[in-house]
Amino acid sequence: MIISVFNLALFLIFFSKEKTEDEFSEQVRFKAFAYSFVGFVAMCCALGASRINDSGNRDWSNFIIQAFMGGGLLIATLYFYFTLYKLRKENN
Repeated sequence: MIISVFNLALFLIFFSKEKTEDEFSEQVRFKAFAYSFVGFVAMCCALGASRINDSGNRDWSNFIIQAFMGGGLLIATLYFYFTLYKLRKENN
């Protein structure tokens, strides 16, 4: 339950609109989301490949997938805001 709330909060933070939303920030947001999505799919494939021959302890699968999704969203959010921070610092 905690991971689901954390993922929802990250999702809302990541997709919330900035006050000064421009084309560059939209491009950076899309790039960050694309990287996190590719990482999430790769981790799910790796998890699936490791679980093919494993018949025990499938209770953790949902937790692990949600943790991967949260990690991807966290990395995407940090990448987005760090990139915007660097851009604003260079412009000032």
